[in-house]
Amino acid sequence: MASMYMVMPVHNIRFIDMLADLFVFVTWIFYGFSAYGIIILRRKMPDAERPCKLKGYPWIPIIFISFAYSILSSLYIMMCRTIFQVKQNFFLP
Repeated sequence: MASMYMVMPVHNIRFIDMLADLFVFVTWIFYGFSAYGIIILRRKMPDAERPCKLKGYPWIPIIFISFAYSILSSLYIMMCRTIFQVKQNFFLP
């Protein structure tokens, strides 16, 4: 009985860590979509009034989208490795 209480916090920490990683992953997806939305809206409505100007317009969002894509790909690789390690350790005696 006492061993179950010793293992339970470790399992919960892994779950919370995986949940936080998934939250960050989804957040970066929406950051990338926001930058892509700026490009789309500026092309569809070029004459619309802009409350704030974006200096370096076509390049700054493109650079941000590329960074968001690289962060997403590295997070995806890290999560796949973590899931594979957890599955591997789960089946070990």
